[in-house]
Amino acid sequence: MLSPDELALDDDEHVRQLDDDRYLVSTGGTGSSPSGGRARPTRSDGGQVVTDGSPSPTEALAQSPAGFGVDLAVKTEAGVSRRRVTSNDIREVFTEMLRWYALQLDSDADPAETLAVLRAASELNF
Repeated sequence: MLSPDELALDDDEHVRQLDDDRYLVSTGGTGSSPSGGRARPTRSDGGQVVTDGSPSPTEALAQSPAGFGVDLAVKTEAGVSRRRVTSNDIREVFTEMLRWYALQLDSDADPAETLAVLRAASELNF
């Protein structure tokens, strides 16, 4: 797990602190690496720190031949997990994104049930 010092959030022009331990990260709309092209620590699905110069999530999505994609990270009591989904079918991306997120919250529950609870507790009306 990365410590706040390893993230160097104060040094990044794309990061604004909202509260203690809460930050807003902007892509800046350029698709370029906010670290100026240098390797920076990121999390992989296995929770390992990667500093091998691999593309940032934004760069990886931009380079994908697929028409649609998301790169997600979620922090739960079990830890931090990350997932990238790309496809030429936006419905596949959306469905897999929701299914993965629901399973990260409760791996024992049916994703549809988890999403129904989240939707009912939200302010979304549809």
